[in-house]
Amino acid sequence: MYRHLALTVGLASCALAGADRATAPARPAIPAATPEVARGLRFTPDGIARLTGTLPNLNLPDAAARLSALMDLEVVLPEPEEPDLEEGEEDPQAPGASLAPARFDLTQRATLAWKDAPLGEALRQFCRAYGCRLDWGGQPGGSLFLTPGVLPKGPVARVPGFSVEVAAIHYHDERTAEETGIDPEVERGLELQLSVRADSGDPAPIYGFHNVRVVDDQNRDALEAEGEPDGFGLSSAASPSPFPDERVRSVPFAWPYPAPHRLHRIEGDLLLYSRIRRMPLDLRLPKPGEMGEMRKAGPFRIEFQQSTFEAGTAALGLHVNIPPGVTLQPAGQLPRATLILEDGSRVPALLFRTDSGDLGDGSRWHYQTLELEKGGLKTRPVRLQVDMLVKSDPDRKLPFRFTDYPAVITPRGTGQ
Repeated sequence: MYRHLALTVGLASCALAGADRATAPARPAIPAATPEVARGLRFTPDGIARLTGTLPNLNLPDAAARLSALMDLEVVLPEPEEPDLEEGEEDPQAPGASLAPARFDLTQRATLAWKDAPLGEALRQFCRAYGCRLDWGGQPGGSLFLTPGVLPKGPVARVPGFSVEVAAIHYHDERTAEETGIDPEVERGLELQLSVRADSGDPAPIYGFHNVRVVDDQNRDALEAEGEPDGFGLSSAASPSPFPDERVRSVPFAWPYPAPHRLHRIEGDLLLYSRIRRMPLDLRLPKPGEMGEMRKAGPFRIEFQQSTFEAGTAALGLHVNIPPGVTLQPAGQLPRATLILEDGSRVPALLFRTDSGDLGDGSRWHYQTLELEKGGLKTRPVRLQVDMLVKSDPDRKLPFRFTDYPAVITPRGTGQ
């Protein structure tokens, strides 16, 4: 059970209440949608997104547009790019060309129907039906991008409460020669993309993967390469996935060997947060002249970088500075906020993390940027309410292992 810490933040004051209570606040910061929603998304009291709707015998462009409307979240089908070819160069997308990249089948039609289905499962069904994958296109933001490809079909490593999958395997072999006749420099590497799915649908306890090791069929092995440490002194945090019930992480390895033909063993630890507490934030929106002033919210520092209201559309941007040893994240599979308008009405809206990283000043403080845009408002918003999760101590380890993983890997890309 999450602990609860309620915060009301003005420009120069912060009231803390109920820091040690083990029960939920009397008034949730974000009211859940009622089960009577006929179509679209609804959210359970614990923030799990569920989808109701139908895609009746649609091709991919029409299905993406219909899914966007159901979720109130843009699903982007990229325009095909024209190849930039030198004279006489073969078009890799021409029929019969070698190494032709995967492309969308825009003639494929499918019928999908969901009734209060978990959103993660509904999105996977969509991808399987249309032969595509989903990507945030960078930091998790306001649009989901479709890419050609198939979802992982390999085995699953089960640990209590979670499922681990190998989403992709990449191998590269790069050779660079400064001069003719000089032996080229060889740079080789192996990379796994791991995903972990929460059985409950709530990925909040997931920190990431640690001590990941691979052994190929010739007993050549490697331990994951260490990256820049985060506020916990680790470099193994997972990132939000386009599927709201899972997290993903790319794990690089220094692999000085030729491409492995088979991975005899993939193993490591799934790291979970030991402590999570809920912290509802109640923020007064800045007036003209107050933009950019730093506010204190418990141990955190919050700065509004954007607060506009034009033609019925509100756009907000918050920069949150976070001390070492904790993570602050919006609660729920699809983080939501509530706008309080001048007329007293409450309007829910999706909230997105658009950037995050280290402050770069040697303090080990880190930051994240949260953004919101909501149209169709009758009056100006005056307050922002959002449920946040304060997470610390990612020290609970659940070991996982794959044995004789059925992947054939080639030097030019991935093998699944």
